[in-house]
Amino acid sequence: MTVRVPRRFDLQSRPFKGLTVKQIVFLAFSGSVALLCVMTPFLGRRLWVRVLAAFVVLTVGLVLAFLTPGGMSLTEWGRTLARYGARPRLRVWRRTAPSVGGPLEEKPAREERPERVVPPPPVAVPQPAVARQPLVLSPLGLVFDLVLLFILYLMTWYMVSEGGEELLMFWRMLLE
Repeated sequence: MTVRVPRRFDLQSRPFKGLTVKQIVFLAFSGSVALLCVMTPFLGRRLWVRVLAAFVVLTVGLVLAFLTPGGMSLTEWGRTLARYGARPRLRVWRRTAPSVGGPLEEKPAREERPERVVPPPPVAVPQPAVARQPLVLSPLGLVFDLVLLFILYLMTWYMVSEGGEELLMFWRMLLE
């Protein structure tokens, strides 16, 4: 009997409608920024410019949340490309081109390592056993957080649209 085991298991928590926490965060953040783009006039007074900017932000959020080329999310691709770019490589040029691969050949660079100093063994300090509670994200808590973010963005929009002057007048009236 042959059993095929996948190379990568999908063990991510899916707290709301089958979406992972990372997808929910991307969607909530892009939705909040898009709402901020539409509600505040920092991009100009014309509504179509603000709606276009909000559409671009939402599209980027949707792409980051749901696009998975090659079975990996875009954040995993970015992490992989950053690791590839940060790893040192040694390029070897040969006068005669080998039959396969062209005249350039990439090999991982050999790093010279200094002599290793062995630190003394750590002192064992007894620690009390603490039962770790798993992180539980409830849909109601997520909705509550999104409502709070929306309220904060509305307050920001109010302050930008000359609401701060009204509050200053109110406080001056109270203090007089």
